[in-house]
Amino acid sequence: MNVISCKIRNNKITFDTLEEMYNYNKFDEIDEIDCSENDEITEIKKLPKNLKSLNCSECTELTSIPKLPKTLENLGLMETQIDEIESFPETLKNVDLCSLVKIPKLPLHIENINSFSINEMIYKFEEFYKDPILREPFLDLLLRRVQAGII
Repeated sequence: MNVISCKIRNNKITFDTLEEMYNYNKFDEIDEIDCSENDEITEIKKLPKNLKSLNCSECTELTSIPKLPKTLENLGLMETQIDEIESFPETLKNVDLCSLVKIPKLPLHIENINSFSINEMIYKFEEFYKDPILREPFLDLLLRRVQAGII
């Protein structure tokens, strides 16, 4: 079993289960959660209101996460089963969606993101292009990244 690693103002704490984390008396003070490489997690029911970083990469059975907190800056969902992301907070700067089985339905707000990793998903670009709501913001984001030399 993989532990869930969290930080509160740079102090590391670990939990054996999500339930244990949810019941922690300082849950809303948690600012980083790393539950990566945990194939036992299928759903995250709630997130701390002050969370800045969420790494669920390689949680291969993870299918859903709640609405992201307004404070979130980093989001790692590489190799998960997530198929919809309700909204991206304006504070979000780095998103890793590499190797997702399916391109998630993305919110419209993506213009402030500095790093939007989709590597292997680029082959499924036509799914973005088919969606008239996503087409323009996604193309604009890609163009700005190319112009800045990021891609």
